[in-house]
Amino acid sequence: MKAVIREKYGNQQVLKIGELPIPIPSDNQVLVKVHASTVNAYDDHLLKGEPFPVRAMNGLIAPKNHRLGCDMAGVVEAIGDKVTKFKKGDEVFTCLADGNGDDAYSEYVCVSEDLLVIKPRGVLFEEAATIPMAGLTALQSVRDFGKIKAGKKVLVNGASGGVGSFAVQIAKLYGGIVSAVCSTGKKEFAYSLGADHVIDYTKEKFINDTVKYDLIIDIAANHTFSEYKSILNEQGICVIVGFSSISHILKIGWSILQTRNKEKKIVISTAKNSRIEDLSFLAAQVNEKRIKTIIDQTFPLNEIQQAFQYFETQHLKGKVVITMNEGNDTDE
Repeated sequence: MKAVIREKYGNQQVLKIGELPIPIPSDNQVLVKVHASTVNAYDDHLLKGEPFPVRAMNGLIAPKNHRLGCDMAGVVEAIGDKVTKFKKGDEVFTCLADGNGDDAYSEYVCVSEDLLVIKPRGVLFEEAATIPMAGLTALQSVRDFGKIKAGKKVLVNGASGGVGSFAVQIAKLYGGIVSAVCSTGKKEFAYSLGADHVIDYTKEKFINDTVKYDLIIDIAANHTFSEYKSILNEQGICVIVGFSSISHILKIGWSILQTRNKEKKIVISTAKNSRIEDLSFLAAQVNEKRIKTIIDQTFPLNEIQQAFQYFETQHLKGKVVITMNEGNDTDE
């Protein structure tokens, strides 16, 4: 089978397409023929080994795991002897992060049956692949870490990318009054996601605004907590989703220590990508058209370098998708 392999940390040029044997599922595993994956900031950090904590966990000099790819949508090709939840032909999707392989950039993967969810009906494999990491991060950031309630004012900084586009929709789903921060060319896109207000950061300095928010979801990682604190209501929460550098991480850590017993809180979103009940919830929302998936651009597997290069432009509307097979279609 074809699979993306990298021997060292670096930019997209270190990514190569290699040939590997098709894996054989163990007793509790399912062999999935992958149809689509995506590019996440998570994948980009693993690719480059940046910031430094990534290397501390994945290999200081070279990556311990030569594979990449966490989001996955495909069809069950074979099952292990003890698998009871799935059968050959089932259309499934999941996230392979959190120590579950990170090997979705390949034609086949073996996955524990406990990690898989049935793909929403009528949804393309490409669309389903956009949901796991971005959707789970957004859901848990808004609902669990942000403790959203109906009527609360929510600011999403970095509203047009993969996590941001889900965060805006999920905040609206829970009754939030949402202000989306994006550039001029994405204002209409942000409104189409359901944002009540859109702030063009090229023209407006929302940090100095008189509007106060109950919840800030920071994906863009371009402001400090001391700046955010000025626009947080009492009992307000700032959830940090994105990181830009090791110095940014240290500043956030210091802010967390300083605000531990304060009314205005800052927390880091540590999404659990293996939480299947949350992925099932998102699948249901997509199936019922309460949340929509957004694809910015699609690349075939043999253009993996171009996909990462495009992702790094950081001017996205939704997700960058990687396709493994020709002729993907809905299951209708």
